[in-house]
Amino acid sequence: MVGVCAVCLSRKAPLNVCVCVCVCAVSVREYGLSYLSLRACIGLWTAFFCLLLVATDASSLVCYITRFTEEAFAALICIIFIYEALEKLIHLGVHYPINKHNDLQKLTQYS
Repeated sequence: MVGVCAVCLSRKAPLNVCVCVCVCAVSVREYGLSYLSLRACIGLWTAFFCLLLVATDASSLVCYITRFTEEAFAALICIIFIYEALEKLIHLGVHYPINKHNDLQKLTQYS
């Protein structure tokens, strides 16, 4: 139930939620945490930062957010996914090493 990542077809918020759920699911499995406790902590931290932003009138800074900022965060998410894929590829290489001592003359012969 926890490890399922939905395919999000639209942009912006649904993709970010999907990434958050995937990261939470991986963290829960790797570190043996409680999923609901982790999500509660995320919610409390989010509420704290929202209150902090409201108290400091940070909404006036929205005019400085540009398309470049969106693309920078999208690139960061892409880099994270590429890193995880390479990490899994290296993990597979450790468990299933390539045999480099093949005799090319016997490559097509059946034993």
